[in-house]
Amino acid sequence: MLKTRALLLAILLVVVPFGLFGASSKANPESEQAKEKLDKLQKKFPQLIHKWAEQAEDKLKGGKLKSELKMLRWIGPTEVKITYACSFDVEGIQGSWTMSFYLRYYDGKWTTTDFCTDHPNLPFADLMLLIDQAE
Repeated sequence: MLKTRALLLAILLVVVPFGLFGASSKANPESEQAKEKLDKLQKKFPQLIHKWAEQAEDKLKGGKLKSELKMLRWIGPTEVKITYACSFDVEGIQGSWTMSFYLRYYDGKWTTTDFCTDHPNLPFADLMLLIDQAE
């Protein structure tokens, strides 16, 4: 009898706080809105990257700049990490770099919060501003 009560108490302490079936199956309207807005913003990224690169480096004007989405990963309920690989070919001079941007969804908008890259000389804060203005 004592073992049965202890087992019931253990079940109540573990199962009840976490729900019987895990997370709620109801869709969060804000998260649905965040996904829709992220999809729209993500489609603008190649154009934003190209515009930024031409403004950032005169030598990239008129050259072939390619940007390829490598990863989009949710890293929290309202945060994503987006990684792009970029390469260029200007008059036979070639180069490449990767860059990752961290975005947070708050108050109905996606906003860049940080970035990392393996290119030391380009003004990535300017690209962050373009991304924020595009949303």
